[in-house]
Amino acid sequence: MGYHVTILRTIDGQLHPLSREEIHAAVAGMDGKLAAEHQEGGELRLYRPLQGRASEIMILQDGELWAKNPGKAFLALMLELANKLEARVRGDELETYRTPDLTYAHPDDLPLIEAARVESRQQVRRVQRQGWIVRLAALGAVLLLAYLWRLYQSA
Repeated sequence: MGYHVTILRTIDGQLHPLSREEIHAAVAGMDGKLAAEHQEGGELRLYRPLQGRASEIMILQDGELWAKNPGKAFLALMLELANKLEARVRGDELETYRTPDLTYAHPDDLPLIEAARVESRQQVRRVQRQGWIVRLAALGAVLLLAYLWRLYQSA
């Protein structure tokens, strides 16, 4: 696994996919800080050309650009690119980045954040309930063994 950071564009809660054309135009305006390459199968990847194969990458998928575990410098490039695309940068925990060190909850994500909180609370309750079931089963097993032991001793 890893931590995914995504460049996406939403307007009034609706996703507006990024196009290859606008990504190419935005990258062209970044003074060579990023380059684009097409992989077999048509996948679009963005990378830092000065770092070559050692570069972190962004991949276009379903109208969003994403990177896995980006460092601060790459995250700063993602923010610059997002600005050119009139988009934003969002992490796995639904936090939107203002800078590589500063995040906030974007209004378009508030329903998702609330749904995640509800799901988290439900999951905690399920785990707690399972814990009680295991404890009660263990207690029942101990009591059954004690009862059987007494029967054995009295026989």
